[in-house]
Amino acid sequence: MGKADFSASRKKILLFGDYITDEYIIGESNELSYEAPIPIIKKKGTQYFTGGVGNLAGNIVSLGGECDLVSIVGKDHLEKLIFSNLESYAIGTKHIIKVKDRSNSIKTRIICNGKQIVRMDEDVKEPLKYDEIYLAIDKILADIKGYDLIMIQDLGKDFLNTDIIEKITSKASVEGIKVILDLPSDVSNYSISKENNISIIKTNLNGFKRMLGISLDSIIEDKEKMKKLSDVLLEKYGISAMVVTMGMSGVFYNSGEEEYHIDGYEAKVFDVTGAGDSAAAALALCTAADIEIIEGLKIVNLAGFLACNYTGAVAISAEELVEGYSVMHSNPPTK
Repeated sequence: MGKADFSASRKKILLFGDYITDEYIIGESNELSYEAPIPIIKKKGTQYFTGGVGNLAGNIVSLGGECDLVSIVGKDHLEKLIFSNLESYAIGTKHIIKVKDRSNSIKTRIICNGKQIVRMDEDVKEPLKYDEIYLAIDKILADIKGYDLIMIQDLGKDFLNTDIIEKITSKASVEGIKVILDLPSDVSNYSISKENNISIIKTNLNGFKRMLGISLDSIIEDKEKMKKLSDVLLEKYGISAMVVTMGMSGVFYNSGEEEYHIDGYEAKVFDVTGAGDSAAAALALCTAADIEIIEGLKIVNLAGFLACNYTGAVAISAEELVEGYSVMHSNPPTK
């Protein structure tokens, strides 16, 4: 089936990150309230989806890999729903760390007449008891030989910190397992250091700018500048390579020795929600399968593009990726 088919090898990924429940309240409206200039919405239903690192895990499985998730789940009213959603995607839950007296994060989106009109975030307020978390992490890391790759998605919440990432990367180094760190654009408090022994950092263009502390809109048009700036990050964090997804402008890669810029596609919808997770999942599976860099970047680029053709966060399928990969060679991407 080709290089984009991961279902045969079933590479196994150990994924660390913050889980968030995505709640969608669906309704319709044809009148405004007399109390305020807002619509009166007649509720039609509620849907719940795996959010945060759960969406990345779902993409890994959907693309043909296996994924065991390491995250924190509080024992509140959402606990059973969270495990039900994860198991429905065949995401491994044996390493989920259950914490008493802790709530779970949830993002509630209200959809009226097919459009999102408001989002309400409810974040965890209870502080973690890290002594207990460290013991749980140590137990998980004691037996990781069966994994082909470790991925960490740092959403800047309270689960991952410098000590935990150091534990993960140190053990991975001993076992000879590569580690990819996924940094979304809205993260400002990175829990990484030069001693972390991370193989690849993957982020998007806004995340790249935030890591550098710059706001240059024209940066993607200057490949030489992209190279020089990413060299700074390679040195700062001691990483082997950096992957920057740039939407319709494609994907940039720099390892210090090799540099590639894969042109992007024009999507029909171009909703970037969840596209980063699809690209990150493809990067994890390509790296685990030792696919040559240039072909792997093309697959990462394609996975992000396919996700942009849907509205909302969607786990693209292995069949879509394989079909898109075959079409890709006859229809190269355009800037």
